[in-house]
Amino acid sequence: MTKRLLTWSVLAYLHGHRLVSGLPEMRYRDVLQARNKFVENDLARRYYDTTNTYSDVEELYMTQPLDHFDATNEATYQQRYFVSYRHDQSSSLPILNLLCVGGEGPGFDKSVLVDSVHCTGDMLEVAKRIASHDRCNVHLYALEHRYYGKSYPTFEDGSSPLTTANLKYHSSLQALEDLVHFVRKINQETNSADATWITFGGSYPGMMSLYARYKYPHLIFAAVSSSAPIQAQVDFAGYKARQGWDLAYQKVGGSCECHRIVTVGHEQSVALLMQTNSTDGALELATKFNLCDPSTVLTKRRNQEMFLGDGMINIPAQNNDPSCTRDELCNIEGLCDYMIHQLKMISAPTTNIQHDDDAPNYPELEVLAKVSRKQQQFAARRRHHQQHDDNLWEYCLSVDFDAMLKEVTNTVVDDFGWRSWLYQTCSEFGFYQTCGDDCPFASHFHKIDMDLEICEKAFNITNVYDNVQATLDRYGGRDIVRTDASRILSINGNVDPWSVLSLSDKDETKYSLPIKGAEGASHHFWTHPVKDTDAPEVAQAREYIYSVVMNWIGMEPDAEITLQQAAFKTSATS
Repeated sequence: MTKRLLTWSVLAYLHGHRLVSGLPEMRYRDVLQARNKFVENDLARRYYDTTNTYSDVEELYMTQPLDHFDATNEATYQQRYFVSYRHDQSSSLPILNLLCVGGEGPGFDKSVLVDSVHCTGDMLEVAKRIASHDRCNVHLYALEHRYYGKSYPTFEDGSSPLTTANLKYHSSLQALEDLVHFVRKINQETNSADATWITFGGSYPGMMSLYARYKYPHLIFAAVSSSAPIQAQVDFAGYKARQGWDLAYQKVGGSCECHRIVTVGHEQSVALLMQTNSTDGALELATKFNLCDPSTVLTKRRNQEMFLGDGMINIPAQNNDPSCTRDELCNIEGLCDYMIHQLKMISAPTTNIQHDDDAPNYPELEVLAKVSRKQQQFAARRRHHQQHDDNLWEYCLSVDFDAMLKEVTNTVVDDFGWRSWLYQTCSEFGFYQTCGDDCPFASHFHKIDMDLEICEKAFNITNVYDNVQATLDRYGGRDIVRTDASRILSINGNVDPWSVLSLSDKDETKYSLPIKGAEGASHHFWTHPVKDTDAPEVAQAREYIYSVVMNWIGMEPDAEITLQQAAFKTSATS
């Protein structure tokens, strides 16, 4: 019996995507398992590493109002947070609080304040440098976002927090109020009303870090915002367009030929699907790519849109790691080298591939099929934590729009928080990665109507455009650079497709809102644990963070200003 466990989510989570604490590549077929957030090493450590107890990190809970905007609603929920006082030095020193802001996806665990992908390379490393000056006590915190991880509310009637009615308490606005309440309570508990707070975050947490400083400058001294797509957008065709750009980006191993193979291969898939006997074409295409139910799966239009419009192969752009050696397709360079080599093999006169004399020759499509099956194989092996599986090809790739709809309407809480995030896209942010003219996949197969249909069927939300505009009106989008905001550092990598909606160097208008671009870097890669194999641009991004933050708090080697003086000096202009 063929198993359907090998879905696109497995490819997303365990093969190509290092989305870690980042926003997902919005491929709805991924929902059939769960959405990604774990790096492979994080996954292994969380479930199989019992040697690291993270003994100096405490896991605690804080009581939060369920609705910060309704004084008549007395309901509360328990929000999880983590704290470490490893850099405490003397009770006479001022306190600097560094806060790793939570976001979508799987919740935090104690590793968040030790060696996770969330805030290690920036927040934890700068904490060490600040602590080495012996001029303040550095307290480390990580706050989980409501409706993710273990920070779900419970309701008296026993209903799930993920019902549409109960999701009304789930928003970035409520989460920001959670953060404010958290800061005030910690200040009270530590008897440090004047403590300095700096927020850190990558991706959606990067947005929240920025918003916290922007909206509450009297409480949040500064913010570091990594890979934050602050320009909310409903029809986000730029995501896939940047994936195509990455395929041709020589700095990360791409080339024009690599881009051409992917683009032409998808054009050939459309030609095959639309040939005279479309049923035969659909069957042949589904069989090539090891899809479940091959005789019927691609006869349904929405399935075609999911498969062809979102890409028949995984392109590791958002998660690209040039030093990756996990498998030969784990980064753009490896993927491109493999495809170019396979095309040469297929096109060679001695090729063993046989074609019907009357059938069209689709060499680029054959290459994509080889890539897809190899990606499936790598993903299956990781999923089962083994290198060889005699029954590996009992698995097939599930592409089923109706099953996906059923899954996103499921109100059972899961580890990955997919329904929670999908709700936020419909109610606040959009971010729907459509396939337009510059898409390297099957252009215009994924149109915005599919996303709007999902919002309506999953949550009865029909005003997505109005909701996203309200978010832009509320937070300002890129127009934040034209406000009086200060001490917000934004960093983005140009390989990251989310950078299309982020601040770039050209947006920088004043010294108080520095913006740093990292060429060749992917999605907040500098927040990951420091490695010897990190690209120079990633190391430079970290150094820039350290220098800016330490400058803000007066911790430069020659600076005479104290932390308390720095906070006092800038409070008048906050």
